[in-house]
Amino acid sequence: FTAWSEASSPDEVAAMLQTYYETSEQVIASAHGHKPVFVADLVMTHFGSAATAALTALRLREAVAAVLAPAALGAGIGLHSGDVIVGLIGSSQTRSYNILGDAVNTAQRIETAAQVGEVLVSADVHEVLIDGWRYGPPRQIHAKGKSQPVTAYPLLERSLEPSADLPDEAVL
Repeated sequence: FTAWSEASSPDEVAAMLQTYYETSEQVIASAHGHKPVFVADLVMTHFGSAATAALTALRLREAVAAVLAPAALGAGIGLHSGDVIVGLIGSSQTRSYNILGDAVNTAQRIETAAQVGEVLVSADVHEVLIDGWRYGPPRQIHAKGKSQPVTAYPLLERSLEPSADLPDEAVL
């Protein structure tokens, strides 16, 4: 995205991001995901269950690929679970809706390691969704700021009905 935006006009960048955001928000809303946060080319939200987050990630992968492909762009997706704080955060003068917590940081580090078109899930999410899903081989991610490597699994597809869900802290 950075190289593309460097070679594009601000109007082109804004138009691309607007379409990307709209597409992402529609997919997230259709799965009853919480209000997304947009930061440059990053879209972040959270779901009531890991199964919903995983299904939405697979749908989102397809939807945004169609939007980004004409500009030769692509996106990866990272999923993790854990405690988060959600709401208006900022100074007394400037507040914005945000999602904060180590789970968010970890999900973002996993997303950064994802290849174009790849959905990577943490070991925590994988453990809950192991039945009913097909994965690629695990890999270790040396995530910035983490004391230990993070294990992530490429989520390939849903093969059966998921067997379990996580609580409200599933983060995409």
